[in-house]
Amino acid sequence: QIRGIRALSQPVAREIELQLLKSGALTRARVARSSGVEEIDAETYRATLAASPYPEIPDKDGRNRFRVELIFSPERSANP
Repeated sequence: QIRGIRALSQPVAREIELQLLKSGALTRARVARSSGVEEIDAETYRATLAASPYPEIPDKDGRNRFRVELIFSPERSANP
């Protein structure tokens, strides 16, 4: 569970930029846009690092940088 989510009154978004080797190994992670909630930013940054390696990048893609938007909401889902 990510600390700080319970304090939200509305959804917040954060964007992180990943730089990957073709193998999917993470070489750089950078906050492209903060959520404005320090605990959420810190936890998602740690999770980004821990998730490496990512899936291998297909040869046809040719990119090595990817931006990912994460949206956090105070609403709880019905699933446990």
